[in-house]
Amino acid sequence: MDTSEFKEIFAAEARDYLQSLNDDLLRLENDPSNSDILDEMFRAAHSLKGMAGTMGFRELAEFTHEMESVFDLLRTGSLTATQEVVDVLFQAVDTLELLLEATIDGSPIAYHEQITQRLRSLTSAPPTPSSSRSVGELDAGFKLNEFDRETIKQGKEQGLNAYAAEVSLRPNTLLKSVRVFTVFQALENIGTIVKSDPPAQDLEEERFDLDFSLLILTRESAQTVQQVIEGISEIDAVKVYSINLEQTPTPNIEAAAAQEELQVEFPTGEGSQLVKTTQFQQRSGDKYVRIETERLDKLINLVGELVISRTQVIEIMRDVVDTEQKSAADQLDRVTTELQHAAMSLRMVPIKQVFDRFPRMVRDLARASQKEINLEIYGEDTELDRSLVNQIGDPLVHLIRNSIDHGIEPRDVRIARGKPTAGTVRVGARHEGSHIVIAVEDDGGGLNVEKIRAKAIERGLLPSDVGEISKQTAIDLLFQPGFSTASVVTDISGRGVGMDAVKSVIESMSGTIEIETEPEKYLRTVIKLPLTLAIIKALLVVADGATYAIPIQAVRENLQITRDQIKTVQQHDVIVLRDEILPLYDLAECLGFTPLQPEQDESLSVIVMETRGQKAAFIVEDLIGQQEIVIKSLGDLIGEVKGIAGAAVLGNGQVALILDNSTLLR
Repeated sequence: MDTSEFKEIFAAEARDYLQSLNDDLLRLENDPSNSDILDEMFRAAHSLKGMAGTMGFRELAEFTHEMESVFDLLRTGSLTATQEVVDVLFQAVDTLELLLEATIDGSPIAYHEQITQRLRSLTSAPPTPSSSRSVGELDAGFKLNEFDRETIKQGKEQGLNAYAAEVSLRPNTLLKSVRVFTVFQALENIGTIVKSDPPAQDLEEERFDLDFSLLILTRESAQTVQQVIEGISEIDAVKVYSINLEQTPTPNIEAAAAQEELQVEFPTGEGSQLVKTTQFQQRSGDKYVRIETERLDKLINLVGELVISRTQVIEIMRDVVDTEQKSAADQLDRVTTELQHAAMSLRMVPIKQVFDRFPRMVRDLARASQKEINLEIYGEDTELDRSLVNQIGDPLVHLIRNSIDHGIEPRDVRIARGKPTAGTVRVGARHEGSHIVIAVEDDGGGLNVEKIRAKAIERGLLPSDVGEISKQTAIDLLFQPGFSTASVVTDISGRGVGMDAVKSVIESMSGTIEIETEPEKYLRTVIKLPLTLAIIKALLVVADGATYAIPIQAVRENLQITRDQIKTVQQHDVIVLRDEILPLYDLAECLGFTPLQPEQDESLSVIVMETRGQKAAFIVEDLIGQQEIVIKSLGDLIGEVKGIAGAAVLGNGQVALILDNSTLLR
């Protein structure tokens, strides 16, 4: 069977399992005795191994099997989740991620024998005295909880036997879920299935390899149960164990059938029946559907074209008098707007995809820096455009690294300042109008203005005789290329890839970044991004006869002025707006065209723009108004043009260039 067409689906599901293993390991480190966590990890590794085996990825399946063996020992109590064991498992998950990416890309598999041997050493180590097997735990992969034990005990009066059946399907079985369903049906004809491993839902969705186990209550003997299962096609092997609550399962089938039968007691009320706690139900519709991003992008582009056509229709209908035609045009406008919002929501994904990688990263950085750090995350369900999610990860990683290395103080310093010994890093997101606000905050030492001043003088960014500098000046210096206050280069920071790189990425996404700080108390970095980059609101203006679009978030206001309101400061035109002096430019001249030549008494249309706290006023020939526009790239033929962010097709069919406000204000 050709599995190449399923590779992308496999990769997506495998990455989900890897993220789940990472999250569960972090939980296990704080709660080593939690059996639910261990069960989840075992199921994730078991499912991943089965998927890899089905796809024919032998090395991936074999390495996952080694991890699965360790998880099995942990959940059965034969191995204790010490710090050393958890560290080995973290390394194994990292190696598994590298193996997965190499397998998907078809690149050479990296050497991983060392970590494989470490996993094997855990499975071959003698059990510790504290890790003895608890009563009621089955070799078949079950743990009997109180409900299961009570169910078995209550069957005694009805003369039922309890068996654990281990079933193996033949290799290359295509419809595994169908075979499992057939086994369920056959066994339910002679008894009741109490439990399955993996759970029934995983079996239905084929999230298992070739093996599964069932706990069954029946009046039949173990030999009969085995014969019933073996009578089903594509069954490779069957083992049936008799369950004794006081002893471990007995693998000898004949002995199990001959020994005194354990009966189950049920309440003796009228109509009391044995309840089938596990039902193999018809599969309901899946909540999610995986779609290729190429198809999704095509749909978004077509909706964008529809938005352009809608604008053209509305332009045409402005001069139409017929009420019925106007009503139809209004309905088209409403439906198209709803379709546009629905299509844009398809691009929206939770920022949780980015935040999920931080707990593991903070854990590793805290250990490397020998600091105690708590990570708090909020707003992970906040949604933003998929293209932004793919870009925002690296800037946030850099900010968190800075918080841990530069922000959070060493333990003795925190104690001296009356702070808790454990530092706190908070990462959160929230919606604010048509933007998303992401904040990274730590309760560390804040900005050391004097240290920044000294470093700036050392690098020639400030004159050597400069006195004290303001907090805002210190913040501005942080955004200088290559600026770093780290005295020693570490694996965490200090390599000169500073905040300027973060700022550059944020601005490329039409976003802003601000820093708020209080010495010895906190430092907070706030990032503000538009929800989407595909369709934006823009102000349409005319300069030298051509129409241009300016992103509305950069426009602070527009006004009319007269020539006598224009002043000159150091040979530059300025205007005074509410006691604030703003530089004044001609937009056409800035773009390299003929500047506007108005009459002496003619009023001038001016727009005020702001980027990174800098404001400037621009004279334009005319103001057309606001309009939603679909951003189109300029294409490979033209490439990137300084000052131009893209183009848009207007309702009249005219193409308008979208101005890059950050470039205009530099």
